[in-house]
Amino acid sequence: MTFKNVSQAELYQLAKDAYLLVKQIRPDAKTVGPSIVSFKPKVLNALIDQMARDGIRFDAISWHELGKDPDVIGQHVATMRAFFKEHPGICQPSCPEIHINEYHGEDTMFIPGHAVGWLSNLESSNVDQANKACWGGDVGSPISYQSCWYGFSGLLVPNKLTPQPLYWVYKFYAEMNASRFAAKSTPKADSMTSFNAAPANSVLSLQFDRFPAGDAFWVVVTPK
Repeated sequence: MTFKNVSQAELYQLAKDAYLLVKQIRPDAKTVGPSIVSFKPKVLNALIDQMARDGIRFDAISWHELGKDPDVIGQHVATMRAFFKEHPGICQPSCPEIHINEYHGEDTMFIPGHAVGWLSNLESSNVDQANKACWGGDVGSPISYQSCWYGFSGLLVPNKLTPQPLYWVYKFYAEMNASRFAAKSTPKADSMTSFNAAPANSVLSLQFDRFPAGDAFWVVVTPK
């Protein structure tokens, strides 16, 4: 939300004009914003305060989470929901959804355990939508290729066929389609657990143990 020689007030006016134009042409169109590069509480609070004053409501408030610590998601989402309570006008007829445009930082992108941490925190925070970040190919990047265009955002190697270790986290997560229940571990671990009543009557658990390297990844399938 920073442009050279453009103030926050001018940026808001631009967003307001665009919103009103879109609604004039398509009243049922969904609007999402501001899609800023990181969670900036002062910017976001000022934005929804002004929107509530002007009777403007986005269908979703969005930002990026591109750091190394997945635990911050819960703090940021709680802060945003507190802002909604401060400005109830933004919640008419219902509060905006919360979208994370992209999550997972570049330095830990290929570490499976970190992916579990991100997924666990996104779920426990009840984020409505989130998209995995893709990185690489830039000068100084630790990733030699552009994962946005090759390898399905890091799930596959650049040949687009061979799975990376990261692939298995998302595969197992996608298979957690049965009953879900909360799972607690040590203070330095995140976990997600799903119970499948059939055909195997098994429990599938993903766990992220934060050892000094922060990269342990466990998959446990336990018969009932």
